[in-house]
Amino acid sequence: GCKVDFSKPVSPAAPPPPDAEISACRENSRALEQLAFQSGAHSRFRLDPRFRNQEFERLYREWLESSLRGDAGKRVFIAGTAATPRGLVTVEPGEPFRIGLLAVDAGQRGQGLGHRLLAAAESFCHENRAQELRESLVEAAAESSDELIEKYFSEGTLSDDEIIAGAHAGMKNGSFCPVFCGS
Repeated sequence: GCKVDFSKPVSPAAPPPPDAEISACRENSRALEQLAFQSGAHSRFRLDPRFRNQEFERLYREWLESSLRGDAGKRVFIAGTAATPRGLVTVEPGEPFRIGLLAVDAGQRGQGLGHRLLAAAESFCHENRAQELRESLVEAAAESSDELIEKYFSEGTLSDDEIIAGAHAGMKNGSFCPVFCGS
């Protein structure tokens, strides 16, 4: 057998508005677990004879629970409710962001729900990448002056005006060098 990974770059453009039917979830249920098991029906963990069926279920249950808890920034998005889910996707941050599980209930397939779940995952990735970039900018701006770095360490953030002032100060003293790309 072989392992196949699907990857897709996250667009730098703002994602479409969120689908009102899909939401982040932190609550586990037997129905969510069953949906996670459906997602693994053709996985190597299910089909490899060296994995007994209970091991497959244990692995997928742990995978789902870890994502629901938010371990290492993981997130679960569902269509429906935890008690009556129609679909789910788990997202794992990192370089790159990864889809852990993607499942659509058998009765809901063919209606575009999987695409909408993936769009929610992509939106999450976009928002988190934007947040990471903003945090990097705030840190760089804070490092431009002792006053800003002290405020950043005591409050954990800077106002937009302070970020701009810090960027200007950093450009003047050479500690901050913006790079712009265009076409």
